[in-house]
Amino acid sequence: MDVQGGKILVVDDLADNLRLLQQMLKEGGYTTYPANSGSMALRFLQTTLPDVILMDAMMPDMDGYEVCRRLRTDPRTHDIPVIFVSAADHVIDKVKAFSCGAVDYVVKPFQQEEVLARIKTHLSLRDLQKRLEQRVAERTSELSSINAALSREIAERIRTEKALTNTRQDYKSLVDSINGIFWELELPSFRLAYVSQQVESMLGFPQNVWLQSDSFWIDRLHPEDRERVVGYFKTDAARALNYDLEYRMVDAGGRTVWLRNIVKVIVENGTPVKMRGVMVVDITQKKTAEEQLHVMAHYDALTGLPNRALLRQQAAQVIEQARRDGRKVALLVIDLDYFKNINDSLGHQTGDALLREAGMRLRAGFGATGKVARLGGDEFVLLMPELDNGQKAAAAAELVLDQLRVPYLIDGHELHSGGSIGVSMYPDDGGDVDALLRAADTAMYSAKEKGRNTYRFYTASLKIAAEKRLMLEGGLRQALARKEFLLYYQPKIDLKTGRIFAAEALLRWKRPDGAIVSCGEFVDIAEESGLILPIGEWALRDACQQLKQ
Repeated sequence: MDVQGGKILVVDDLADNLRLLQQMLKEGGYTTYPANSGSMALRFLQTTLPDVILMDAMMPDMDGYEVCRRLRTDPRTHDIPVIFVSAADHVIDKVKAFSCGAVDYVVKPFQQEEVLARIKTHLSLRDLQKRLEQRVAERTSELSSINAALSREIAERIRTEKALTNTRQDYKSLVDSINGIFWELELPSFRLAYVSQQVESMLGFPQNVWLQSDSFWIDRLHPEDRERVVGYFKTDAARALNYDLEYRMVDAGGRTVWLRNIVKVIVENGTPVKMRGVMVVDITQKKTAEEQLHVMAHYDALTGLPNRALLRQQAAQVIEQARRDGRKVALLVIDLDYFKNINDSLGHQTGDALLREAGMRLRAGFGATGKVARLGGDEFVLLMPELDNGQKAAAAAELVLDQLRVPYLIDGHELHSGGSIGVSMYPDDGGDVDALLRAADTAMYSAKEKGRNTYRFYTASLKIAAEKRLMLEGGLRQALARKEFLLYYQPKIDLKTGRIFAAEALLRWKRPDGAIVSCGEFVDIAEESGLILPIGEWALRDACQQLKQ
């Protein structure tokens, strides 16, 4: 394949983007084929196979992710490199593209040189494997011819040996020119028979050291990957499969290096006899970025605890295990008491420090027996698996309260927070994590109403109370919009003179059915929902207007 003159399929639903990319690629010496939709690209690929595909992510009839997934399931197109070129710069978009099988992701607007360099890199990687396989096949054929010639004409020995020497030199020159480590294992011993000189520059160990011990290359595998990689080699060699594999090795300096290994099994007379492969360029940065994206998507940046997304995955696994074992699971929603007052009065920096400390206490107390997560704001979740009844859940709630009651010493302030906890149980209160979260949340609000710094188990009566509370909050919002609030005045009288010297304004709510509701029945809900500010503003304004009159 001519890397500089390769064929490129450009897929984008915007004509301007297609023209821009085609012009750029033609200037770079490439042959381009345009497609203005995912379905058009798939139809084109039925007759023509390009060397690289540039794919837009968001298209109306079929987005780029779906097109990429279909390409990966088709044997004809599964190994064509797909590079996403998209304006979507969110971490989730990139993770989604790589999970669909993309090899690269370029964010619009882009630099022309960057796109051309990436295309050239992926064309080179693809071309490398094809050229290596082609040259190996060619050399094998030549060697067979030479051996046949040796058996027919002894007199040609000198010429044949010279040709064989030249062939080996060419082969070595080819291997040494590869941007990666070429290696060869003998089967079934798995002894490393050859490794190219690039191994020293990439992993730090001299070339000859790798060949002195049969286990040296295995010992260099990262401990967490060793069993998996050796297992792949033995299993796939037995089945004579070819495959790509990503894993870690430890270099001479103790640094962990991620490598991508392209492996081919050599079969002779129906029996696997060798494995050959190329460990291509160090992909440590790529793997590090993937790990960072995983952390960003699944862990809370402030506390380092699992976030809601990871909690849902963990809870689903715990609930499924409990279903199989016939056991219970407790879910505790923990809300820090008076956190808003601390955050508003001392600032977000102090509030964040308090949240981090609370998360550390919960993780220290339950990291070995449960799963702790932060939902957001001042809410945490504790998931307790493998329970037989609610007694352990109650004990856990008591321990959480004890942990949170301890004063927090932050920036010279001694802060007291405590917690209100709602507890729900699987399968009694719900069959999935969403149902358990709703139930525990309802119980947590009940704990707050009971004076805070306590816990409540979810019951059916709490659900009714929560629905009533929700209706009352909705009514308050409508009452503010409909101006259904009234002010009554209670005079203050000087007992000596009998004169009225002041009056106290009393807030009342006149409902559409004519009933008068006292402030004491709805003020708590107004405070928690944030309606107390606009209601208070209305009361102050109305009282001032009446005083003026």
